[in-house]
Amino acid sequence: FLQALDLELGSMIASPKGEPLKVVAIKAHMAYKLVELVAGSTHLIVTPNHRVVVDSEDAATTLANDVELDQKIMCGAGPHMVHEVRKFSEQDGQTVFEIRFSPDEAVVAFSAPGPILTMGERKPIRRGGVQRRWGHGASSGSRHVASLQTINADSDLDPRLPSLPDTDTEFGF
Repeated sequence: FLQALDLELGSMIASPKGEPLKVVAIKAHMAYKLVELVAGSTHLIVTPNHRVVVDSEDAATTLANDVELDQKIMCGAGPHMVHEVRKFSEQDGQTVFEIRFSPDEAVVAFSAPGPILTMGERKPIRRGGVQRRWGHGASSGSRHVASLQTINADSDLDPRLPSLPDTDTEFGF
C-alpha cells in the first residue's frame, strides 16, 4: 500500500476489481470540518464532501456528510452497516489530499480491517465560455478529500495512516 504522501501525477494504483487507476490530479490542503464513519470493525475519517460508495446495484455514492446510521456502505470485505457517524471540527486543521483518478472508480482507501470504499475527486464539469481547470480559479464542483495525519517525511510508514494499493509493484503497471 502507498500513503497519499507518496502519490504523484501519473502514479498507478488498483481498483478493488484489480483494474489500473491513474492519478490525474492531486492537491494537499487543510480541512477544519471532518466526518468519522464507523462500519463493522473499520472507521474512516474524511471531509464532509468526500464520496463514499453505498451498497447498491450501480455502486452509487453519497457524500460522507449525508451517510446515515444503519445505511450500508461498501467496504473491502463487502457491505457493512454504518453504526456511528461523528461530525467534528479540527481547530488547527487537518492535512488532507484531494486525489482524482482515471477512470473514476472506487478505491480501497485506508488500511485494514475491511477498508471502506471511496471515490477520488470528481472530474469538474466544464461550463461553456469559462476556462476553468481543476485546481485553478473558482471550483466547478465540490472537493472530495481523505484525511491524513501529518507526519515527518523522514519518518517510517505508520500503519494507521491512509494508504492505497501500490500497484506499480504489486500488479506491474
